[in-house]
Amino acid sequence: MKYIFLLLFSLAPTLFYAQSGSNKKDNTPSNAWLIFAGFSFDQKAEDLSNRFGYSNSASLSVEHFWGKNKVFGGITGHYGFGTEVKEDVLMNLRTPQGDIIGSNNSLASVFLRERYWYTGLYAGKLFGFIGKNKQSGLRLALGAGIWQHWIRIQDDTNNAAQVAGDYEKGYDRMTNGPAAYGSIGYQHFSNNGLVNFHVSFEVTKGWLTHQRAWNFTDNIPGGEKRNDMMYGVRVAWALPFFYGGKEEVIFY
Repeated sequence: MKYIFLLLFSLAPTLFYAQSGSNKKDNTPSNAWLIFAGFSFDQKAEDLSNRFGYSNSASLSVEHFWGKNKVFGGITGHYGFGTEVKEDVLMNLRTPQGDIIGSNNSLASVFLRERYWYTGLYAGKLFGFIGKNKQSGLRLALGAGIWQHWIRIQDDTNNAAQVAGDYEKGYDRMTNGPAAYGSIGYQHFSNNGLVNFHVSFEVTKGWLTHQRAWNFTDNIPGGEKRNDMMYGVRVAWALPFFYGGKEEVIFY
């Protein structure tokens, strides 16, 4: 996955400056404000693959599209969730049978869940050579932001005082820091304006730091430096607000 991420960045200069021409009538795309609501299927790589497995995320992006040059820029936010946690951060609290004894001496029902969020800015270019609509085609984007992930400790019985309140901070592995983002995919906008979406392959690479002062599981200080990566496929539906479109004939 490291090489896929590097490939996205190495292709960016060539793709962003690619030029094309036509000897036919050109329907110049309108400028637009776009609101994208998306959903992704994600997998982990590098250090993060030792902590979490598959996950999903919901996203919301606000983007401006400049029709003449087919470039765009925007801000995005993702909130992710998963059930596959590979690190048992509560192992020092478990009985030999794997149970956790609650404060009233009954068994506590405690589960580990993945949570993360990412927010950042991005810019990209649309190469509208697929289909008749000039807002449809290959979509390439690069960006940077802040990425944070942690283990949610879910106590369904509200009976495990060992992980309640501030004690949870010693087990949740909260980690955050700067991250880079890249995506490549296909964007489709229908002529009637009713079907507008993109499907993209995404890579997020983070240089993150464990933020808690102490790791209770291993009884060591926090502050661990990590190289985390995540990749996946996102489907995002667009609500467009077009303005400034016009039709012109270009002769060569």
